[in-house]
Amino acid sequence: MNDLVYAEEMRLDIALAMALAKHHPTGDAVDALRKRLRRYVRTLLPDAQAHIRALTDSDARRTARTVLREADRIAADMSEGTDPAASLRLLAKAVDVLSGYAIAGQQSAGTETAR
Repeated sequence: MNDLVYAEEMRLDIALAMALAKHHPTGDAVDALRKRLRRYVRTLLPDAQAHIRALTDSDARRTARTVLREADRIAADMSEGTDPAASLRLLAKAVDVLSGYAIAGQQSAGTETAR
């Protein structure tokens, strides 16, 4: 799949999750959305980890590692917990933050390859 198409689908799913979280998000369509968000987290993790390893600021690296672990934990949690809306919001935010780390990781890898 084209990376730009995938990125756009991811962005739309984040927006959809945030909009649905304002209501009572249940049903098959919301379950499918959660599944896609979890898949995005798994897809983004390697590039996000690469970026975090490359951070020179130890405080930034420590914070980013904490965020990464939390995103991984959220994606692994298959329950909706007591609040399905909060669960959906957390998944969407995890994808959003990881995508930023992943993009930075891809850019720094591209820069090093070009050297």
